[in-house]
Amino acid sequence: MSLSVARGETLIEELTCRDRRTGQRASLVGCTVIASISKFPGEAALVVIASNTEGIVLGEEADPAAPDLVGIATLTWSAAMTATLLENEYYRDVWVIDALGNEWVVIRPEPFRVYEPVRRRAA
Repeated sequence: MSLSVARGETLIEELTCRDRRTGQRASLVGCTVIASISKFPGEAALVVIASNTEGIVLGEEADPAAPDLVGIATLTWSAAMTATLLENEYYRDVWVIDALGNEWVVIRPEPFRVYEPVRRRAA
């Protein structure tokens, strides 16, 4: 899914993590979710956010008693983060590191477009 955001604006993205073998939502308990934005796939990341820092909230952390939130992560690309990017197309990817250190991809590099916000002149 391609995302677009105005430079200097906040973008909130909800992500559902599923077990590829069963198709069921995968628990994120004990996991770290990491998301990054880079200019080209495989290139050094310009922005990185992780669930153990600010920017990603895991469903189980939000409300451990709500089973419908299992496997849900909310990524927040803050205004300060998007303000550091110039108008252009970038790539984002998201992956999970589980409690055992295994790494699995949730989103392979996908387009992430940043555009200049429209400024209206006062009449």
